[in-house]
Amino acid sequence: MGPAGLYWEFFKLSAVTFGGGLVLVAMARERLTSRGIISPEESMEMTNLASLVPGPVAINFAALAGHRLSGPAGAAAAVLGVLSPPFISVLILGPYFLSHLSNPMLQGFVKGVLCASSALVLKAVLQSARHNLGAPRAVPIAGLVGFLGMSLAGVPPLWGLVISIGGCLLWQMRAC
Repeated sequence: MGPAGLYWEFFKLSAVTFGGGLVLVAMARERLTSRGIISPEESMEMTNLASLVPGPVAINFAALAGHRLSGPAGAAAAVLGVLSPPFISVLILGPYFLSHLSNPMLQGFVKGVLCASSALVLKAVLQSARHNLGAPRAVPIAGLVGFLGMSLAGVPPLWGLVISIGGCLLWQMRAC
């Protein structure tokens, strides 16, 4: 895949992604691995590395994937693809959102986006935990507890993730 293809691929992903870098990374990993562009192991290694280095995880992942597929030009194209949609949407939609913050339909949209984003982040965290912790039985159980806490008990998404990760770590420590 050349730089133009990488730009367009990451542009499309960034244009439909709400919820931050981990959501975009989860969608990009799914898209790139399902199309056979990179292997699941490569995508997990890129995710781990993108999370470790300073900077936004989505930009780091795009740079790593772009460089892996098309060198420095691919890295630049993928990063520009990630950055273009938010920049354009803020310029165009920002004034509308600011003037309609009290609109119930807009508030419902934002709540729906929060729910979907939380599920995608949870999926990314659970996949990473399964890969890095090697605890296949603990991951779905901890994920289910975190998800139920978020959806039924009204636990904020960050705490749902903390509960899920904590459950995986406790399971891993018990096995030692």
